[in-house]
Amino acid sequence: MALVATGAIAQDDLPQASSEWFTAGQEAIQAIIDRQMNTNPATNIILMVADGNGVGTNYAIHEERRA
Repeated sequence: MALVATGAIAQDDLPQASSEWFTAGQEAIQAIIDRQMNTNPATNIILMVADGNGVGTNYAIHEERRA
């Protein structure tokens, strides 16, 4: 716990603490931390996995063109 408290105190001593980029980053991180988790379960999920245009895909395209 002492390390966490020391880190919080030392953060004010950082040379970039007054930088606009640093403060914007800190605010963005805090906004992400403050978000509430989405506890709603996902429904109607469709997962499509493809590894490219393999032999089976080429055959299916060929048969579709013939019809």
